[in-house]
Amino acid sequence: MSFNEWWESITEPERKIIGRTNAKYVWVCAQEAEREECAKVCETYGNDNDTSGETCAAAIRARGEK
Repeated sequence: MSFNEWWESITEPERKIIGRTNAKYVWVCAQEAEREECAKVCETYGNDNDTSGETCAAAIRARGEK
């Protein structure tokens, strides 16, 4: 689900209380936190092609730099 899809799914009163700018900020922060947690899992456990997990973690972190 994208931010815009979520934003459209909540009620007008909820939108007024939250505010679009605040909601977008929280949405982006949550995505960054989730991405970092995924990268840490890669570093800890690695995967079949990257036993150190460094390449996997770098790829996940790079997604946030677009």
